[in-house]
Amino acid sequence: MLVRSLGAKVEQTYANPLSRVIERLRNMSASDWSSGRENLVNTLEAGNSTLLGLLEDLEQYLNCTTIREWDAPKKHDLAAMTTQVVREAVATHDAQGLAASVELSGLPPVFGYERMIRTALEQVIENACVAALMGEKRIKITGCREDGFARLEISDTGPGLSSESREFMYVPFYTGWEGHSGLGLSMARRTMRKLGGKIGVIDDASKGTTFFLHFPT
Repeated sequence: MLVRSLGAKVEQTYANPLSRVIERLRNMSASDWSSGRENLVNTLEAGNSTLLGLLEDLEQYLNCTTIREWDAPKKHDLAAMTTQVVREAVATHDAQGLAASVELSGLPPVFGYERMIRTALEQVIENACVAALMGEKRIKITGCREDGFARLEISDTGPGLSSESREFMYVPFYTGWEGHSGLGLSMARRTMRKLGGKIGVIDDASKGTTFFLHFPT
C-alpha cells in the first residue's frame, strides 16, 4: 500500500507537471521558444524541488522509529523540548506573521527516545502552524500531568478538519494542502506508538483543530 501511495504521490507532484511541459514543447513554434523557455525551466525546477522534498520526507518517515545505538531511552524535559520546537517552527514562518503561546507549567519529564519525541513534536506543531496560517495565524500549546502521562494539547486557529481529513489524516501521503507530502501526522502516530504514547484529536474544539499527545512519564 505504501509503495502504491508513493507512486501516486510522485505522479501527482512530478510526472503530471512534466507531462504538461512535454506537451507544451511539442506545440511550441520556434518563435515561442525564447519567451516560453523560462516558464518551462521554472516548472521543471519546481517539480524537481518538490520531488526531492518528498523523498527526504519519505526517508524520515521510514526511519522515524529506528532505534539508534547512541539514543538510549531516558528522562527528558518535555517542556523545554516543546518550547524549543515551537520557537523553531515560528521562526520558520516568521515572515507570515505567525504567533504562538506556550503554557507548560507543571508538565512532568517524560521517558523515551529523544529523537522520536522530537519527531512527534515537530510534525504535530508544524501541522498546526500550516493550518493556522490559513486562519487567524495563532497556535497555542498547553501541557499538564494526566493519569501517568504528560499531556500536550496543540491548538491552531485554522479552518478545522473536514470529515474526510479526520478519516484519512494518518494515512501516508494523504494531505489536503498543496506542496506537502502528507507524511507528518502518520509519522507522528508511528513515533507515539513506539514510545508507548498516544495521539488524537479533541472533537469539541470550538475553532480550528486541537491535537493531543500523551507521553509516558
